Amino acid sequence: MRSPGGMRPIPGGLPPARSAADSFIELRVIMIEPDHSDIGRKVIYRVHGSAKVKEGVITRFNEKYVFVRFGKEEKSTVATRDELEWKDARSRS
Repeated sequence: MRSPGGMRPIPGGLPPARSAADSFIELRVIMIEPDHSDIGRKVIYRVHGSAKVKEGVITRFNEKYVFVRFGKEEKSTVATRDELEWKDARSRS
């Protein structure tokens, strides 16, 4: 790199700028797609990778939300599909 006057390189200059493509981090969103046979199926609730997980059971769902009952709670909590993972690895046919 050159100094602002353009005469000499700046010792220990900055590394070349990175493009947006170089800075891109691939994020893979795994979303569950429940159907009526999944009511009662166990799921794991996780808002982000380092968050504490909670295990629950699907009680119902609609186009936008999945309703999950956690532990001994009487009422279901609303979650989005991308916040949930299947508890078991049961294959879907």
